[in-house]
Amino acid sequence: MTPEELQQVGVPTLLLIGTNDSLMGELGAVRELASNVPDLTIIEIEAGHLMGMEKPEEVNQLVLNFFE
Repeated sequence: MTPEELQQVGVPTLLLIGTNDSLMGELGAVRELASNVPDLTIIEIEAGHLMGMEKPEEVNQLVLNFFE
């Protein structure tokens, strides 16, 4: 998606980033592109691309907290 398209997101958004995720590319670039989303919450987790499998309790709690 382009920055302009991301600016059109109309709902609160949670972005969980695995700090050891080698598949997503440079984390700074991911953060910069994501910063175009209004009402964005970014949380970094010390995990790889499969953070839900690596740290299921932490990921589940973060998602549940986001929806409270």
